[in-house]
Amino acid sequence: MTSEVRKKYPTPLDLAKARADCLNDKGWNVTVDDDAQIHASYPSAKDAGYQKDSHACLLKLGIDPDAPTPDSVVSAMYPLYEKGAACLIAHGWPISEAPSLQVFKDTYETNPWFPWGEVPTGSLADALKLCPQPKPTY
Repeated sequence: MTSEVRKKYPTPLDLAKARADCLNDKGWNVTVDDDAQIHASYPSAKDAGYQKDSHACLLKLGIDPDAPTPDSVVSAMYPLYEKGAACLIAHGWPISEAPSLQVFKDTYETNPWFPWGEVPTGSLADALKLCPQPKPTY
């Protein structure tokens, strides 16, 4: 992410709100949580259109969504995901074992190990309260 983008959107929440505004302007029903998580509500048949518009909005905001995540960012996320997994396990959710750091890096863009994604949907709100996800990298 460029320094220009960081100046224009100094926090992840600022960026998430700008992205949501763009998507809403394109006709999507999008909201943003205080933790900068974007939520969109649309039928699964519309997913390709949403992804296309989301990509266009990121480009409009000055972000290349196709650029790989820097290795330093992926490496910094690993211990945070391990900590999250330990918390989720401590609260009774079965979470798969963490991959090695190298496997985590190798699969981050294509099939990431994401402990919160293993929590059943009906329990996710409780899990996030007890074991918050790391803040988005920015």
